[in-house]
Amino acid sequence: MTANTSDQDLVQQIRGTTAERDAALKLFFQDKALRTIVVQYALANGGSEHDGKDLFQDTVVLFDRNIRADKFNGQSSLRTYFVSIAKWHWVNLRRKKHNYHEELPQNSHWNTEDGPEILYLEEERKSILERALATVGGRCIGLLNLYKLSYSMEEIAQNMGLSSADMAKKEVYRCRERLRNYLQSQPEILNTLR
Repeated sequence: MTANTSDQDLVQQIRGTTAERDAALKLFFQDKALRTIVVQYALANGGSEHDGKDLFQDTVVLFDRNIRADKFNGQSSLRTYFVSIAKWHWVNLRRKKHNYHEELPQNSHWNTEDGPEILYLEEERKSILERALATVGGRCIGLLNLYKLSYSMEEIAQNMGLSSADMAKKEVYRCRERLRNYLQSQPEILNTLR
């Protein structure tokens, strides 16, 4: 992070134009100290380095979404807020994975490394999904990626050169339908993705 950019300025940039938002989020994404804190938290709480890196990327998306939804109240620094999002997201991921209903202890050290078979299946699913997305075309991939990252329809329209938010909504719907139809016509692919 640059010392000259205040938290208030960063919040305004994230809520600003796409270029401002991208520049502000890039500061967080490239902050090695912040990345290290998040990865170390995952490692200290039963995860792998890969889990920590995934957690960091998820946190960037959640952080962006929360700032744009006006959930940041300014009671802490943005860095502290970012780390708290990472911690809560990690706890929620662990709860889902292990069906926990109570709070995870701060220093739990469980060995939850996925075996090579699980990792291979996850990579295979990703590869199949990428091939399925390729069938809907590059424009749809761009639209669906922005939609997945919770960009507003106005932002999608601006990024994709569409005339309005309503046009963006229609295009996203058409692309989702195109992907859904392709997957439904390929039951073996659909079963693999489930």
